[in-house]
Amino acid sequence: MRGNRGWPQAAGHANHSRVAMKDLTKETRRTIHVATVASAAMIAQQVAGKAERDGLFLANFPATDLPKAMIAGALLSFAGALLLSRMLSRFGPERTVPALFAVSSLIFLSFLALYQQSPALITVLLYLHMASFGILVISAFWSLTNELFDPHTAKIAVARIVTGSTFGGICGGILADQLTELDGPDGMFLVLAALHGLCALVLLQLRGSQVGDRQIPSVLHGFAVIRRSHYLKQIALSVALASGVAALLDYTMKAEAAIHFTDEDSLVSFFAAFYTGTSVLAFILQRLLADTTLRRIGLSATMSILPLAAMAGGLLGAAFTRLPMLVAAKGVEVILANSFFRSGVELSYTPVPSGRKRAAKSIVDVVAQRTGDLVGGGLILLILAVTPLLTQKIVLVLASIIAGLSFVVIGRLKRGYISQLTESLRRGLLTPEESAGSLPESVVAPVHPLPSADSPAAPDSSPGSTSGLLATMQALISGDPMQQRRALSAPEIDPRVASLITPLLADERLQKTAALALGNLGERINGQLADALMDPEQPDAVRVQLPALIESLGGPRSANALLLSLEDAPFAVRYACGKALARLTDREPALAPPTTRIFAIARKELEVPSQLWDAQNSNRPPVGQGPFDTDLADRAGPNIEHLFTLFSLVLDRDAVGVALRGWLSDDRRMRGTAIEYFENVLPEPLRRAVAQRLPQAKRPADGDPGA
Repeated sequence: MRGNRGWPQAAGHANHSRVAMKDLTKETRRTIHVATVASAAMIAQQVAGKAERDGLFLANFPATDLPKAMIAGALLSFAGALLLSRMLSRFGPERTVPALFAVSSLIFLSFLALYQQSPALITVLLYLHMASFGILVISAFWSLTNELFDPHTAKIAVARIVTGSTFGGICGGILADQLTELDGPDGMFLVLAALHGLCALVLLQLRGSQVGDRQIPSVLHGFAVIRRSHYLKQIALSVALASGVAALLDYTMKAEAAIHFTDEDSLVSFFAAFYTGTSVLAFILQRLLADTTLRRIGLSATMSILPLAAMAGGLLGAAFTRLPMLVAAKGVEVILANSFFRSGVELSYTPVPSGRKRAAKSIVDVVAQRTGDLVGGGLILLILAVTPLLTQKIVLVLASIIAGLSFVVIGRLKRGYISQLTESLRRGLLTPEESAGSLPESVVAPVHPLPSADSPAAPDSSPGSTSGLLATMQALISGDPMQQRRALSAPEIDPRVASLITPLLADERLQKTAALALGNLGERINGQLADALMDPEQPDAVRVQLPALIESLGGPRSANALLLSLEDAPFAVRYACGKALARLTDREPALAPPTTRIFAIARKELEVPSQLWDAQNSNRPPVGQGPFDTDLADRAGPNIEHLFTLFSLVLDRDAVGVALRGWLSDDRRMRGTAIEYFENVLPEPLRRAVAQRLPQAKRPADGDPGA
């Protein structure tokens, strides 16, 4: 059955976020809602806590101490990340994350009890707690939510959860401003403790709903996992560079703010207004554009918006070093980091196996981010020591340079993401022997192998046969199968009679012998075979047999003939040409056709009327093995098999086969991973058209935790 209710609507149509939510199961929607509420409370706490932290710190210490605090917080978070990695690996996110929020809540209650006795000490501890423990609980939260969804559903879920986060940022900024005026730090500490306590209670509802690789517990140290994964190292570098840019822009704004605002209340109000404003804009951006942007331009391109904007902001800030410009530069960075960049980073983890993710994610998130802070703080201290008068301009130029490097690194993430999706599909669909060793042969020889031009001809079993051209021609057109067989089996056949042999391919009695005779003539008749293949006057029964013959000859002329026939021939012939071209390009990869041309041919295949599509799907011509095994080809049907054979000509052949199997799987997680793979390798209009034609696999019952 062809389905068009699910993924096609969620893959790029207007307002697809709402439509996609309706298509999800009740249990999946509930999971998204719970995670969204928790993320809103978490980021409200984070924003309010940062406003209070920055205001108290700058009121009690000079701005030149900020880099020292940044470095201290970064070092402390390193130890926390290692501990969190081990906790996630040992106990799992569903048990670890609520406990972390509960511990953080108790810490804020202790700040409330001790602040009046030691305000300076508590200010330092608050800064360190927000810089270390604050980022740990956020990383742990995303470790939990990241395992709840398949990569395709995650695009819907993460966009919604991040929207909740940005809304929480608005609430946090308002809370910071109002509570500072009404009750000062004591009231703020109580609210911060309550928000993390709420997160702990809400996230307890997600226990037992995970769908990760529970059967593969991770005992590997996180750094070892990262060291062995080029993809995780790319994510870590992207996060570190973005964090370094953020630290440099953050310092310039705060240093300038400390000059304009001198008392605690005004500083806290300034930062509360800043975080509220950026949260409002991030919420609007996330709500209106982030989901669509991820689907239309992809993960890495969406993440790349942040470094591009940071480069522009840094250069403009260096040219016009005034508080409004510095606030704008930092504000744009915060807005994009909390919307586009955050969504992209979290989605980049979805195809990583749960065992590796639990061991490595907190290290990538925390250590990479704090390494950026550490490097940023060190650069600021160095600049302060060398040229204190030009500190801000130099810092802003450095921020632009690092942002440019970040843009380059993020641009390379897409290839790694696609590789991880493919690995995830193989891990979920193949047997242990297949995944540990090699895949089953994706391309095999034709059903009836043909000898090369140098192979010996079939022996002449008829003593009365003649070698004369005229006699051979007469025998071939005689209509007598015995005479025709003797002529075809002659030791020497004149290439000029190839056009008389070709029609015999339609005769089941002579088909194999005629194919063998044409094969023996080899490249001498390549042009004649190509002409016959593209001749609409030739019977389809003949044309269907020709692609295997042409493919056996090899070379550019054969590839071009097969490609031309893919564009304008009956379906049975196109089907045979696709398989033959797949075998040829597997043997001679340099003959692979242009990607744009194959995508255009595929789009034309998808545009046939439904009645013709169904007619084509009713019969599979026996024309030899293609790139997919028989079981997968039978499940897909001739139309879909031919379509994905075309894709295999220009994409990773094994990956296409594994992804097709995943898309047709009854497992929603595998299907979602496969859809995400094709979203990243096919143009959007083409993948929408594919989804509308692809048979929809069985959907689990509503409430199935596997969804």
